[in-house]
Amino acid sequence: MRHSFVRGSIALAAMLAASRVSAQTGTGAITGVVNDANRRPLSGAIVQVQEYRLGGYADNEGRYRIDHIPVGTVRVVARIPGFVSDTVSLTVAVNQTVTKDFVLRPTSVTLQTVTVTSPRLNETKAAALQEQKTADNIVSVMSGDEIRSLPNANAAEAAARIPGVTTERDEGEGKFVEIRGTPPTFQNVQIDGVHVPGTLSGDRSVKLDDVPSDLLGAIEVTKTLTADQEANAIGGTINLVSKIPEGAPRGYVAAQYAYQSLENNSNGQGSATYGGRLGDRQQFGFLLGGSYDRTNRVIQDVEPFYVADFVTPQGQIYQVPNGPGFNHYFPGGWSEREYDYYRTRYGLDGNLDYRPSPTSDIYLRGLWSAFFDQANVWHTEVNGNTQPGGDQFKNGVFQDSGASVTPNTSNRGPIEHTWGGVLGARNLLGPVHLDYEATYAGSSATSHNSYFDTYNPTAASVSNFTYTYTANRLLPRFFPTNGSTLASIPNGQNYVLNGVNTSNGATNGVNLGGAANALIPYSLGNLPASFKLGVKYYDEHKSNDPGNFQNYSYTGGSTLQQFASPYTVSNFYGHICSGCYPQAPFGSIPAGQNALTAQRGNFQLANTPDQILFSNLTNTWSGTEQVSAAYGMQTLDIDQLHINVGLRAENTAVGYFAYNQDINGDQTSASLLHTHVHHSYTDLFPSVNLRLGLDENTNVRFAFTRGIARPNYGDLVPTFTFFGTTRNSQSNGLSAGNPSLQPERAWNYDFLAEHYFPSVGVLSGGLFYKQISNFIFNRTTRYTGQFIREAQYLPNDSGSFYITQRENGPSAWLYGFEADYTQHMTFLPGALRGIGFDVNWTWVTSRATVPIQNADSTNYITAAGDTVFPYRGKATRHAPIPRQFPNLFNASLLYDYGPVSARLTGQYTAASVYSYGADGSSNPSSADVWNYPHWQIDGSLVVTVYGATALQAQVLNLNNATFGFFQGNGLPGSGHGYNIQREFYGTTLYIGVRQGL
Repeated sequence: MRHSFVRGSIALAAMLAASRVSAQTGTGAITGVVNDANRRPLSGAIVQVQEYRLGGYADNEGRYRIDHIPVGTVRVVARIPGFVSDTVSLTVAVNQTVTKDFVLRPTSVTLQTVTVTSPRLNETKAAALQEQKTADNIVSVMSGDEIRSLPNANAAEAAARIPGVTTERDEGEGKFVEIRGTPPTFQNVQIDGVHVPGTLSGDRSVKLDDVPSDLLGAIEVTKTLTADQEANAIGGTINLVSKIPEGAPRGYVAAQYAYQSLENNSNGQGSATYGGRLGDRQQFGFLLGGSYDRTNRVIQDVEPFYVADFVTPQGQIYQVPNGPGFNHYFPGGWSEREYDYYRTRYGLDGNLDYRPSPTSDIYLRGLWSAFFDQANVWHTEVNGNTQPGGDQFKNGVFQDSGASVTPNTSNRGPIEHTWGGVLGARNLLGPVHLDYEATYAGSSATSHNSYFDTYNPTAASVSNFTYTYTANRLLPRFFPTNGSTLASIPNGQNYVLNGVNTSNGATNGVNLGGAANALIPYSLGNLPASFKLGVKYYDEHKSNDPGNFQNYSYTGGSTLQQFASPYTVSNFYGHICSGCYPQAPFGSIPAGQNALTAQRGNFQLANTPDQILFSNLTNTWSGTEQVSAAYGMQTLDIDQLHINVGLRAENTAVGYFAYNQDINGDQTSASLLHTHVHHSYTDLFPSVNLRLGLDENTNVRFAFTRGIARPNYGDLVPTFTFFGTTRNSQSNGLSAGNPSLQPERAWNYDFLAEHYFPSVGVLSGGLFYKQISNFIFNRTTRYTGQFIREAQYLPNDSGSFYITQRENGPSAWLYGFEADYTQHMTFLPGALRGIGFDVNWTWVTSRATVPIQNADSTNYITAAGDTVFPYRGKATRHAPIPRQFPNLFNASLLYDYGPVSARLTGQYTAASVYSYGADGSSNPSSADVWNYPHWQIDGSLVVTVYGATALQAQVLNLNNATFGFFQGNGLPGSGHGYNIQREFYGTTLYIGVRQGL
């Protein structure tokens, strides 16, 4: 069985009444088969002992087993959406197994049955809805069948189709998961219930594009907490559930070929799973699955950087990137980027278990994935003139002189691993259900021999030309006014190799832990109840090693033509404007590598070895967090009201180590200071979850819970870094960690009403509200030496500094509603009965109080020419929580009839603030950074042609949706948004076959 028998929490009244509890001594078991009227097994049917809330799911062959049932007469009910429930009374004896088979009759609105035997492995939509309906708290579940019904290459893309859930996209795929509008750092990501450390160097967010979706048996999204769950989930918990072996051994193999329309690339996918149960009592279970995915994706991207005319009250004109009083905006820099990705994703999942007796179970399960996110990137950098007097506006068109083109070439090749596993056991000690677990999870990201080659322009036609810029803020274009420039830009002889940078690096996170729980079912008078208590501990280690960064200057004089890449693009961004985005020729990374080896005398290190070591060490850090937890929780059933209340206590011990530079040192490794910090804190997390069953298929739920979001790793590191040497302006200040940063904490209120249809559907709607304290934001502040000395790891100096740090703000809140409606039109005649729809919508609004960093009107420019923006401590503004999407929408047309299953779906996320700017003005260089709105259409068609053989066709991103960012203080089209990144990927078509074994 995939779930623990009972979730609950502690209630004081129930504890005081414990003296009246009469726990049964000795237990027995019930087993049998659940079939339909035609004797076909009903996989996913739930069989439940009503008095004690014990139960389990039927496997692929319809078999079920319920252990640890106290002796006596009990009522047992079997149910599954689409069929009439059946209830019987049975007498359970000590150490005896009662056999009871159920035959369920279909309801009058049941769909025509689609028989798919071997591929399912107990991963059905009906089982997922049954889990949602009977859960103590608010949970959304996506079954394995649903995950594979659409082109979901990774776990993030699959989860984004769940109500209230979306994904942040990058490189053409979903990457991070957000629940109910909360940022990725507010989510707890688990694999089979094991917490996974963050994938990035300093961030707690877990990259779920690392995990192949085909490894998963289900995705469980927990939206309200119970006391037996980890509390670091203000947004919720995403649990990636590996496949479970049930029934006789079976499985499937699948393969797909894909074609991407943008530049005609080919992709491929393959997967296989096999497992089941062996032995005369099916006491042995095994399962092994694997997945392979190769995506040769191309991305075309344009990224302008804007500056503006800046007018002081005295009438002086400066062109600087910050401040009020701007007259015109124009691109001070321009980047055209061609990405050639070859993303390779591997994965394995496994499950072994042994049931030596009806009351015991030993299991080992988990999954591992490897992701090679490799790419070649070619930049054409257009460097405009940003000095006063070098530009003018004529008839609404901006003209810039003195521009130049600088090509560069790089390869990006991080190799990422994500894994999680659990070794556990369950057994019975009298009436007490005991379970124990040892857990192990982790993530890593390494880069090996990454290269970045830069070229300088040598011809006047590409190093000093004039261009015009059209005033389209979301699709800006530039046009060289001299025809010879257009002809010169793609000529490799006009650029000379300037230098080569090489880098390596590694980020690692490991989580080791264990847990023990005890569940005591009993009766409080004649009311079913249970009490559960447990402890949990995990030790999470995180480290960042930037490796070895080396910068070589080149003196050989070879041109780009001598390092030319065979890769070319004939019409970059042609679907927007043919010929409007001329590109420099592409350099070859292998040719640059060979030159660095064969012509070493023409390459000189720009820094001494000790300076390189100094730079690397100042970005090296490690840390550990030990979380110790204990909880008690109580459940109680009063007629149709199910009560779950509890209290969890967590102690967090934090320790970090880093290198700091001596403020009076000479930036050598000998001047580095070793800094350690340690602290701890304890939190209490009460929880109340109520579920009122209005009838067998209708629930009303209420939850009141408390959660926590610990600060990012990099924000806690006790280190500081100079931007420059003067230290007295914002542009030459310090970047510092903040070991005193407090976790964000939230009180959560949730209400949900849900009704489940017999035709395997649901209608639900609910409200949620989160009150967040200690909201974390970036703050740049001018400190004096006296204040700095109060922080032991910061420099002790009498001068003044600008320091950028993460700090705790006063408060933030978030509220919204979500709705979900899934139904098949079973009242229609014949084949039309297969038509259905699945629609979910989440609306969220939020507000955080953050400071405004405004320019000081009496001191725009210092004597040294530095722009100064002192922090005004009392100036604040209200802004949305970063990375909070205000609207999430999924709409799907469904068809399931006979051998045909089809899906056409659209996903929408509204524009959202990604990060705060330095002030609240509309200047694009200092205002907030926004995600573009995203609307993407996908589809799938599966036809079972013979037995367990199915043919599949899928389409991804049918409408070539946009990904990117813009800056400003308004939405796209409002006149206040300026494109800073706009990517296109094209459409991908898949064809494949799936064969059951």
